[in-house]
Amino acid sequence: AVFQRFRPKFEIENDEYLNYIKEINDPILRHISLYFVQHYIDGYNYYHNSELVEINGACYYLNRWLEERKDLFTYGEQCPTKKESWDNAINTLW
Repeated sequence: AVFQRFRPKFEIENDEYLNYIKEINDPILRHISLYFVQHYIDGYNYYHNSELVEINGACYYLNRWLEERKDLFTYGEQCPTKKESWDNAINTLW
């Protein structure tokens, strides 16, 4: 599977991403951020030479995956503090 649900090890080689993620105070948001960056890298490596329809499908999946985590983390965007944390962290990574 391209987007592994559980990873024993992350393969993020870009220190800029890792250093940024390490500074995220919320452990759940830090965890989501690690998976998000890893999924993005995995998707790029797997699909970058693919047909546009396959690339679009991977992007769609990753966006839905991220929306689901956002909904859970921000309590359906009902918690302003969590929403602000999410926006700051994920928008920077995106």
